[in-house]
Amino acid sequence: LVNKTMCFQDWQVDTIHYTSIAVCALSILGSLLIIFSFVLFKSIRSNVRFILVNLSLMDFGVGFANLFGILYDYGNYLSNSSDPSSEALTHTAQQVCLVQAFFALLCTHSSIIWTILLSAYLYLLVAHQRSTHTKYVFLLFYFFGYGVPLLSSLWLLLTDRLGYAPYNSSGWCTVKSTDTNGINPNIYVTAVGYDMWIYLSFVLVPVFCVAVHLRIRDKLKIPDEAGLSQNAVERLYCVHYKFLAVPAIFVLLRVWTCIMNIGLVYGTMLNNSNCRLLFAFTWLSGIGDSGQGMMNGILFVFLTKAVTSSVQRRICCCRKPADTIQRSGSSNGYRISDADEA
Repeated sequence: LVNKTMCFQDWQVDTIHYTSIAVCALSILGSLLIIFSFVLFKSIRSNVRFILVNLSLMDFGVGFANLFGILYDYGNYLSNSSDPSSEALTHTAQQVCLVQAFFALLCTHSSIIWTILLSAYLYLLVAHQRSTHTKYVFLLFYFFGYGVPLLSSLWLLLTDRLGYAPYNSSGWCTVKSTDTNGINPNIYVTAVGYDMWIYLSFVLVPVFCVAVHLRIRDKLKIPDEAGLSQNAVERLYCVHYKFLAVPAIFVLLRVWTCIMNIGLVYGTMLNNSNCRLLFAFTWLSGIGDSGQGMMNGILFVFLTKAVTSSVQRRICCCRKPADTIQRSGSSNGYRISDADEA
């Protein structure tokens, strides 16, 4: 298998690297904004926002690990740089590569699962109007959000399935999509190590978010029967379209690496005649693999009124009560602000 970055021109390599660096940095910034807003502003703290903080912690890890991989520039540490088919790193670089790939995959898998859990929790909160047994629900969330990705990443590490794979990443170490001889695509590793979680999220996240959107839309049609105040109706009008944007953005970010992996398995991208196509998908995957923290920062900080209002009150030093709507005395038993603060 020839190193596919060899068919890229210098400007293409620079474009991929600089774009990926910028996206990683913005993703780190977006994740930190979500975390700091949760810490600084008590008025926006909720179970939904707490799940979002866990998701942002993992997005921060993804951005940091991928940024480190790009800046380390593993291509400079090939043990036999005169042989373009060789992808063996020097010993020190190989150890760094394994550590970086392990944490990148751990955080990536965890980020994907926490996105599914966030959409599932919002569905239970809004569609079924209940948030009972919160302690046990979060224990289950911790297991799936952290335990399952940890086990998956350990399996990949201990079975020597992590390494330098420049033809299906933007320069960082990740899952090796070929077998031990570096020639034949390893469909099993590609599917279980990465794609399985993406395909699962492609189904569950849109289903949950669209269901939440439809439920809120139904409530807005009959606000009096649903027991919503005028203020609550106005806030729900602002938030219910967000639940269509979330799955659309998520799919647009994650789909490019899956397309590349499919192309790798079926051989449609493994020749230099497709170098332009490979460049396009490598560039897009560099954005998508690290960009969720950036997009979440835009959606859940800059485009969330509860957060921007809290920032404005802090800047202006105004002592106004927190603008939080609570359905006190309602049989539904959930806070409208929980969905708004998402």
